[in-house]
Amino acid sequence: MLTNRYVIEKACSIKIILKDGRSHRARLIGSESRADIAMLQMVPAPSGLEVLRFGDSDRLEVGDFVLAVGNPFGIG
Repeated sequence: MLTNRYVIEKACSIKIILKDGRSHRARLIGSESRADIAMLQMVPAPSGLEVLRFGDSDRLEVGDFVLAVGNPFGIG
């Protein structure tokens, strides 16, 4: 799972709560401060989740549809 680095940078423990209510502990795999990105691994790995593939940013063109997903204020 990817998130912003600032979200977890001072965390002592990390818990991911999925939309269906399941929760999983997670551990930090790595992070990069300049890009503000962190990679997490859910422990144990949950079943039934789809994997999203990353696009190739070198192939983007002006007008292409892009999407950023988040829930910073916890409003669903």
